[in-house]
Amino acid sequence: MSDHLCTEELKEYYPAAVFGKDRIGIMGGTFDPIHYGHIQMGIDAHDQFALSKVLYIPTGRPPHKAGQFIAKDQHRLDMLDIALPYPYMQVSTMEIERKGTTYAVDTLTALKNVFQEHEFYYIIGSDTLLTLDQWRHIDQVLTMTCFIVFLRKGDHIDEVNRVIDFYNSPSRQCVVLADTPGLPVSSTEIRFRIMNGLDVSGFLPDEVIDYIKENNVYTK
Repeated sequence: MSDHLCTEELKEYYPAAVFGKDRIGIMGGTFDPIHYGHIQMGIDAHDQFALSKVLYIPTGRPPHKAGQFIAKDQHRLDMLDIALPYPYMQVSTMEIERKGTTYAVDTLTALKNVFQEHEFYYIIGSDTLLTLDQWRHIDQVLTMTCFIVFLRKGDHIDEVNRVIDFYNSPSRQCVVLADTPGLPVSSTEIRFRIMNGLDVSGFLPDEVIDYIKENNVYTK
C-alpha cells in the first residue's frame, strides 16, 4: 500500500454512488508501531460487522500522550503501508495533517461532512472503552459513530458489559462487543523490547521489524 487519503481526497476515493449507506470502520491510534493486534482487530471488525472499508487514521499529537516520544509521522505511515494486508484497509493522513491537538470529535465531524449517508464504527479496545467518558464531547461523539469493542487481556467482561449497557439505550445500541478478543500485543511493550535489544518476532510483521531496524526508528 502507498496511497494515503487526506480529507479532500476521501470523497473522490469513496464515491457515494458506490458506498451509499455502507459502513466504514475507523481505527485510530499512534500506530507506534502498528502490530498484529491492530491488524487483527481491523480484520475481525470488517468480517463480523460487514464493514466496506477500515480506515487506519494515525494520530498527529493526541492529548493523552502529550510530552511522550512518538515516532516521526513518515515512519508511522511507512510502517502502516508495509503492514496492512488487505485492499479494504486504507490509510488516511487527515489527523497528521491537522494542526494542534487531535480529537476524535473533529475527525468524525470531517468524515461526516464527506460521508453524509454512511455509518461509522469506531474500533477500540476495552481499555479505551473504560475511559471513554474522558473523550472530548463524548455525548456528541456517541451520536456520530457506533463503537466496536474488543476485549483486552486484563479487563473483566462483567465490567466491560456494564459500561456498554451504560452507553446503550433501548432506542440506540451505539456500543457493541466483538465476538473475538483483542490480541495481547502492546506497542509500548514492542518499543521497550526493541530499545533493549529483545526479540519482537511474532508481535508484528517481519517487514515492519526490518523497516524499524533499517531506519533506526526507536534508536535514541
